[in-house]
Amino acid sequence: MRDTRARRRGQRAPPATTHRRGKSTTSAHAVRRTEQWRDLRYREQAAPAFEFCAETPVEARLSYSRAVDAVVLKPGEGESLFDGRIVIKSGFDQLTITESLFPDARDGAEPHYHRQHADSFYVLEGGLAVLVHDEEKPLGPGAFVCAPPEVVHGFRSTSRARFLNFHTPDGRFADNLRERNRGEPGGFDSIDAPPGSGKPPTDAVFLPPGDGERLVTNSRVATIKVGREELAVIEFELEPVFEGPEPHAHDDHVDSFYVLDGEVDFLAGDEWMRLPTGSFVAAPIGVTHTFGNHDGQRARLLNIHAPSTGFHERLQRES
Repeated sequence: MRDTRARRRGQRAPPATTHRRGKSTTSAHAVRRTEQWRDLRYREQAAPAFEFCAETPVEARLSYSRAVDAVVLKPGEGESLFDGRIVIKSGFDQLTITESLFPDARDGAEPHYHRQHADSFYVLEGGLAVLVHDEEKPLGPGAFVCAPPEVVHGFRSTSRARFLNFHTPDGRFADNLRERNRGEPGGFDSIDAPPGSGKPPTDAVFLPPGDGERLVTNSRVATIKVGREELAVIEFELEPVFEGPEPHAHDDHVDSFYVLDGEVDFLAGDEWMRLPTGSFVAAPIGVTHTFGNHDGQRARLLNIHAPSTGFHERLQRES
C-alpha cells in the first residue's frame, strides 16, 4: 500500500486502473472519493464488551455471504470455539487468524513444527512464553514471534493472556480447530517434535514490543515485524492526518487489519466505516479496500499480507 499526503476532502478522485499481478490496484467502482468524503456518514459500530468467556451470539457473528466478500468484525466477533476461548477471525486458504484468551497461566501447544506453513504470534495483553527451536522467551504485550516452516516451536501463557495467532497458509488449521471443538480428532500440518530438533531457527523472528524495521513518514510509522514469502506483518502508528492509500484491490493475496489502539477508518467493498480497538477487517482477492485516520486522534493497527507478495519490500522502497 502506498501512503499519500493528507488531502482535503473532495480535492480529487483517484483514477481507475486495471488489476496487475502483485500490485495494489485502484478499483473502478470505489474511486469516487470526492463524493464519498463529502457525504460520508460513518456507520456506528457498537462495541460489545470484549469477553471470550462466553460464546459470541450467533446473530452477532459476521461471516462471508459470498466467497469474495470483505470480512468486518467488531471487537469480540468471529467464529467462537471452545466456549469462546478461541475466536477465528479469518479462515482463508492463505491465512487463518485466531484471537485467543487464556484466563490464567496454562500450557498452550507442546513442541511441534509445520512442514508447509509459518506460525506467528502477536501478544495483545498479558504474557506468553514461546519456544523456538531450543530457546524459550517471555513475551509481553506488543511482542511478536514467527516460526518458519520446519522450525520447532511451542507456547504457554504465563498469566492471563490474549494474543493473535497467524497460520500462513492455513494448512487446515481452521478446520482442525472446528473438528476438535466438536470432539473429533482433527488434524492439520503439524508434527510433534522435541525441542532443538528440526531446522535451525535462522529465519525465526523474536521481537520485543516496538522492535522491527521502522519506516517513518510525516503521517505514519510503519514497523515491519516480519517479511517473508508466507506473510508480511506491519505495525502502523497513524497520525491524525494519515490519509491512507487510494482504494485498491489485490489479485494475489489477502490483505487484513487488526486495530490495536484508537479508531481507524476503513473502506471495505463500497462502504466506509470507523472501527474501534479490537476490530478486524480482511479484504480477500479482488475486494476493494483502504484505510485512513481522519478523526483527529492517533491510532495503531496491524496489517497482515498473506502471502506477502513482496509488500514489505515495496514499503521499504516507498518510505
